[in-house]
Amino acid sequence: METMTEPGTETRIDELSKRVDFGFEQVDRRFAQFESSVNRHFDDIDRRFEDVNHRFEDGQRETNHRFDRVESDLRELRADTKAGFGLVGREFIAVRGEMKAGFDAVGGRFDAMQRQMTRFLAATLGSVIGGVIVGVILLLLSHN
Repeated sequence: METMTEPGTETRIDELSKRVDFGFEQVDRRFAQFESSVNRHFDDIDRRFEDVNHRFEDGQRETNHRFDRVESDLRELRADTKAGFGLVGREFIAVRGEMKAGFDAVGGRFDAMQRQMTRFLAATLGSVIGGVIVGVILLLLSHN
């Protein structure tokens, strides 16, 4: 038994099918662009973290250099003390207090830097997640 259809129905169905296929291709292209954009943002974030890591390593090397200098100064003070300088004992105590204050200051700076890095990470992550959510919502709204 054959179904009777209006003339041109096949043409309209083919046209509609082409439009649907075109729509899916557009969605696939937009998802690919969105994925590329997100990947690019994550690459930027990775680069920023690498920059922070390099800065931290540079700071660590500088701190080690300063510690080496402090150790060198201590060795000189010990040699002077052994040579008979009685006043070096008091100066050594003063240097020790300065070193302790310096170490405390460096420790405080590291703590502050860690807090700042944590806040930066949280803000960046929040921005990325917010951007992804807004992007998905806009993408869904643009297809309705």
